[in-house]
Amino acid sequence: MDEYYMDSYYFSPFKEKRGETALNVLTVTEAFPNLVQPWLVNQLVQIEKQGGDNRIISFREEELPKTLVNLSGLEQKYCCVGNDRPSLLNFFSKNVFRLSSLRSVATLTKYYIVSGRFCRPKKLLFELMSSPAFCVKPDLVHSHAEKAADKLNNLIRALGVPHVVTFHGLPPADVTQLTIKGRQQFANTVDLVFVNTEFAKQHYISLGGPEDKVQVVPQGVDLTQWHYQPVSPPTSTEPLQLLTVGRLSEEKGHKYVINALCLLSKYGVNVQYHIVGRGPEGARLEKQVKELGLEKNVVFHGILKGEELRQRYVQSHIFILPSIKGNGKAEETQGVVIQEAQASGVLVIGTNTGGIPECLDNGTSGFVVPDKNAYAIAEMVTHLFSRKSEWPLIQAKARKWVETYYCADKIGQKMNQYYRLAIQNYNQSVAEQLVESNSLLADDN
Repeated sequence: MDEYYMDSYYFSPFKEKRGETALNVLTVTEAFPNLVQPWLVNQLVQIEKQGGDNRIISFREEELPKTLVNLSGLEQKYCCVGNDRPSLLNFFSKNVFRLSSLRSVATLTKYYIVSGRFCRPKKLLFELMSSPAFCVKPDLVHSHAEKAADKLNNLIRALGVPHVVTFHGLPPADVTQLTIKGRQQFANTVDLVFVNTEFAKQHYISLGGPEDKVQVVPQGVDLTQWHYQPVSPPTSTEPLQLLTVGRLSEEKGHKYVINALCLLSKYGVNVQYHIVGRGPEGARLEKQVKELGLEKNVVFHGILKGEELRQRYVQSHIFILPSIKGNGKAEETQGVVIQEAQASGVLVIGTNTGGIPECLDNGTSGFVVPDKNAYAIAEMVTHLFSRKSEWPLIQAKARKWVETYYCADKIGQKMNQYYRLAIQNYNQSVAEQLVESNSLLADDN
């Protein structure tokens, strides 16, 4: 874990706010920087565009995407407390003697006493060692990982500011999650819950989340990063370039596209399939490709970032998101890669899974097929291949669709409005509780 942030201005006060709607936000997330979550950087940038400032707390960090973080000016605004005992102890020992950190320890202690929310010794020790990260005084805390936020909930509540949460859907099967009871208890302590699609909203409610706290706000795409560069249809001697970007895990459904390649070959369509991402299914997918004799038709790129990823989009003709239904497990909620592809001018096929159909104007600027259906994928690819003359119109409509509904600037303004509403409601609630408390004291006297 890097240590340069220990001497950064993370532990200094927020910058002076610029403008009446500006807000200083403390973000809690499982991992930051994180290669597969550029939408989080987009949201943090929007906070600063609105005149506010950021601080970010995470349990782990990844090395690869730091250029993106540096370009966004966030390299000194995050604090990784660590996700194991040695890292946590190291973080605490390096920072506890800062004056601001000692104040946060005192704040947490006062919260325990006033609220009576003393916890088990192990959790108490974890909260104490994490407390230096809560030395700043934000206007609001925004959590992007239920499990992480739940672990830090006493520290968050001790700040005495509103706490909003984004539910990004259930994590993959190999990642622990909250139980229904745990989610209900946690949700009772937060002020607002964001989801990115109506599907995610209904899913969250079915998992024990409170309906009255949920607001649908899509994840935005920074259109200055995704330039519209539609590629021309392939000539008779060129292969049709297909692309999928996403974690190599079972719920992403890559194997159905690979099976579809066999059908496309029978239909006489020359294709090359590019797979970008990493994950537990990688070896199995490579084995499938080899068994089907498709080594010349499939390219595994691993992780691509920045300009490499943008170039892969604009060199592709059709993007396919073949995610499958979760049946109570992890399921696609939005699929930001859809918007990245459409913004770049790539035709998009998505499955009727989770929130994907909400994100595509089916039949006009995007196309939806059944999940787990290689035949349907092959048929749709063939259908689009036969309509080459219509590609420019479809591509232009897709770009317009993203500009209208998923532009990061528009989403940032909407998020800022909900932030301010959460603060207003929180302050009103605190004022009402104070009046009630004073009334009870007066009655006692």
